[in-house]
Amino acid sequence: MSLERLAGNDQITAIKRAVYLIALPFAAAAGVLLFQLESGQGLRLISGVGLPLLTGLKLVLWLFFWRRWGTFFVLELLLFADISLLLLSSLIDSVFELSSGSVGNLASIGYWTSVLYTLAFLVFGVRYGLKLSLAVYLSAFGVWIAAVLSGVNNSGEQSLLSHLFVANGLSLLLLYAFGVLVQEQTRQAAAHKQEANTDLLTGLPNRRFLQAELEREFERAVRYQQTFSVVMLDIDGFKGVNDTFGHPVGDRILQEVAELLRTQARTLDSVGRWGGEEFLLLLPELPLTRACKVAERFRLLISEHDFAHGGPVTASLGVAELSAQETLDALLARVDRTLYDAKTEGRNRVMPGNLNQTLY
Repeated sequence: MSLERLAGNDQITAIKRAVYLIALPFAAAAGVLLFQLESGQGLRLISGVGLPLLTGLKLVLWLFFWRRWGTFFVLELLLFADISLLLLSSLIDSVFELSSGSVGNLASIGYWTSVLYTLAFLVFGVRYGLKLSLAVYLSAFGVWIAAVLSGVNNSGEQSLLSHLFVANGLSLLLLYAFGVLVQEQTRQAAAHKQEANTDLLTGLPNRRFLQAELEREFERAVRYQQTFSVVMLDIDGFKGVNDTFGHPVGDRILQEVAELLRTQARTLDSVGRWGGEEFLLLLPELPLTRACKVAERFRLLISEHDFAHGGPVTASLGVAELSAQETLDALLARVDRTLYDAKTEGRNRVMPGNLNQTLY
C-alpha cells in the first residue's frame, strides 16, 4: 500500500460540496434581488440578459452538486465561469455607461475580481488558478481596449481602470508567488514524512508506518466488526549469511526479499520492514485460513528465488487473525510467538496462530 493517502482529498471535496450547497441558493437569491433593483433603473446588459441566465445557472449547479451529477472539477469550473461572467458583464455595463455612478461600480468590480483570483488559486491550485485568473484578467483588459477603441472617453473612468488593472496584475503575481512557495513547502513536508516512514535500505514502509497502519486497521475492524490478519516473516539463518558472505550480501538479500513482498502483495495490503531481518504484512479482511495461504505463497517465492549470493534463502512465517475482544498489542505478541514456534519447529514453514498459545 502506498504511503500517500487520498482520504484528505475526499474530506476537502465533501466540505466544498457542503459550502456550495449552502452558498448557491443565497447567491441565486441575491441575483434575483439585484435583477429587481436593476430593472427599476432600465434594462442593461447585466440586468436584462446576464443576471437571469447566470442566476439560473447557479440553481442548475446547485442541483448537480446536490444530486452528485457530473464531475466535481467540471462543476467547479462552471461555477467559476458563472461568477466570472457576472463580473465581466458588470464591467461592460460600467465601462460603456458614462454616468456618474459608473466609477463607483468599477471600483467595486475591481475589489471583487481580486477576491475571484484568490478563490481560483484556493479551489483549483496554482497551475489552474493562474490560467483561469489570467483568462479573466485578459478578458477584462479586452473590454477596456474595446472601450478605448470605440471612443469612450471618461478621464476618471480610464484613470481608475488603469489603476485597477495594475493592482489586479500585481495581485496575480503575488498569488502565484505565494502559491509556488506553499507548493514547495508542501512538497518538502511530504518528502520529510515519506523519509520518516520509509526504511532506507529496502525502500519499504518502516515500523513507524506499520504501527500507524495497524492501529488504523484495528480501529476500523472493531468499529465495523470485521477482521484482519497479520503475517510476521523472518529470514532463516540470516546472521550466518552476514558472517559468511558479509553485510553487503546480507543487505542485498533483504532488498530482494523486500522486492518480492512489494511486488506480490495486494494493493490493499501493507508490507514493511518490522526490524532487522523481520518483515510484517497487514492483510485487511482476510481470515486466518486465507492469510496462511498468502503466507505460504510468499514462503515458496523466497525459497525458490535465485538470490544474489547464489545460495538458498528460506523464511519462517507466523500468522495470526484478530479475535474478538483482543487488543492490538495482544495480537502482535501472539503473531510474534507464532513466528517463534515456526523457527523452533524447523524453520522454512508457515505457522498459524491460535488463542491458546502460551506467550513468553
